[in-house]
Amino acid sequence: ASEKVLDIVRFARSMAISGKAFKDYTNFNQDKSEEDFVTPANYGVNFQHKSDLASKDSIILFADNHKGTGGKEGIFEEGTNETDYKSGRDIVIEKYDLPVDIKLSFSYPPETSGASVSIFYSPIFADVTFDPPLVTSSSAKISVKQSTPLITRARCFSIHPLSGNPEPINCSP
Repeated sequence: ASEKVLDIVRFARSMAISGKAFKDYTNFNQDKSEEDFVTPANYGVNFQHKSDLASKDSIILFADNHKGTGGKEGIFEEGTNETDYKSGRDIVIEKYDLPVDIKLSFSYPPETSGASVSIFYSPIFADVTFDPPLVTSSSAKISVKQSTPLITRARCFSIHPLSGNPEPINCSP
């Protein structure tokens, strides 16, 4: 599960660097054609933590469609159709539900106890932004922790605040 989390973050960053475009059916660029390819404002990863131990945490890789649509930029908002752009919505590229005994946790300034954190990579230079925003130059730290009656183990990684590069790190505080 921790390798899958790292793969998804790395993939979002690589899609931003490549400037990958998606098929748009909503006349996003307003050229009267409803079937174009557009490069989204950002590629992002949304980490959703459920405090209920019986619920699964999830990671969502998405194309951020907020710029130019009048929606609020930098907020992940899942659309109703996972394959098309919707005005003010994001396109879900991949959703991964972690096994129920594996939980996500976030540790970066400001200390985040909320249920959701998003990382945005803007095309072509993969500039990174965070929601909620980082208030210092510290790296974001994401933990993937498994707890069962017999096993407790964790894998952690940090995301550099300037390059957005995810790297495995030691989980000790």
